[in-house]
Amino acid sequence: MKIIKVDAIDSTNTFLKDLLRKDSQKESICIWAKHQYAGRGQMGNSWNSESGKNLTFSFYCALPQFIQENPFILNKLVSLSIINSLAHFGIDKAQIKWPNDIMADNKKLGGILIENCFHKNGTQSSIVGIGINVNQTNFDHLPKANSLKNISSKTYDLEELLHIFLKYFENKIKNLTIDDLNMLKSQYESLLFKKDKVSTFKRIDTSLFLGIIKGTTTSGKLILELEDGVRLESYDIKEIQLMY
Repeated sequence: MKIIKVDAIDSTNTFLKDLLRKDSQKESICIWAKHQYAGRGQMGNSWNSESGKNLTFSFYCALPQFIQENPFILNKLVSLSIINSLAHFGIDKAQIKWPNDIMADNKKLGGILIENCFHKNGTQSSIVGIGINVNQTNFDHLPKANSLKNISSKTYDLEELLHIFLKYFENKIKNLTIDDLNMLKSQYESLLFKKDKVSTFKRIDTSLFLGIIKGTTTSGKLILELEDGVRLESYDIKEIQLMY
């Protein structure tokens, strides 16, 4: 995958989208920013990062048809590739907070933003944006933030971490077949943050309720066992939020 390194831009996702509009060839490409001053997270949240200390990048690659038809497969591939990359560097207890956060020691280590674009010819492309807190140690007013350095006391090479992630991801997407989807689902769900534990959730109307994470649907909704211990309900990202 071609990697373009830039110093300071507003958002790697925005930069990459603009680049792809001008490039009709649509080759696999990664934009790696030393600093992004208007980074975006899920649901319009901002992503704040100290310049040169964290890994912030976005990439585009062609997707097999069966992944185009079910974009949540891409989410699982990306999430597991991050987990594998962290394990490569000795961070082996990371988890996935549904749908797009990476957790370690009950704090947020990173986030994923996937933007799907649907074209007139029926095809789909996706831009994946990733932010990982690496060498930053101070997170003012963000008590739930974590970093690799805070966990291990080590300083990491950002470029090495990027290459390791791309290696894991490209290997996964190259070798994945439809027959592997059940195994992929099991791997993803085994790493879900708070799985099988009673947790508090907030609905869109701000009311709170208790539930137990049991898994995910094919389309990516979260399956909860409600407090009566009998009913299973599935929820979209816009419907609930896990409180922690």
